[in-house]
Amino acid sequence: MLTLMRWNHQKFNNLATTLTCRYQKTTKALQSQLENLESMKVELAVTESQLEDWVNDVKEWADATTTTTPTNDVDALASRIEVLVVSIKRRSQCLYKDTDGNKGRARIRRNLQPHMM
Repeated sequence: MLTLMRWNHQKFNNLATTLTCRYQKTTKALQSQLENLESMKVELAVTESQLEDWVNDVKEWADATTTTTPTNDVDALASRIEVLVVSIKRRSQCLYKDTDGNKGRARIRRNLQPHMM
C-alpha cells in the first residue's frame, strides 16, 4: 500500500513535465506529418480541392460499408445467440450423460472450456 501511495504521489508530481513532453513530441510529429503531406501534394500535383474530394469520397465509402439495416443486424445477432445457446445446452447434456464420476466431468470441462469462450 505504501508503494502504491508513493507511486501515485510521484505520478502526480511528474504529471506537468510528462504532459509537456508528450505535447512537444506530438507537436513535432504533427509538424513532420504536415511537411510530409505538403511534399506529397507537390509530388503528386494535387490541389487542396482534389484532396478534400478524396477525403469526402473515403468518408462516404466508409459510411456506406458500415451502415446496414438494423433489422438484419438484430436478426443475425439473434440467430447467432440461439446457435450458441443450443451448443452450450448440448455440451452440458453430453458432459453429464457421458460421465459418471467427478473426475471424468472435470477432464471434459477442461477440454471444453477453451471452446466455449
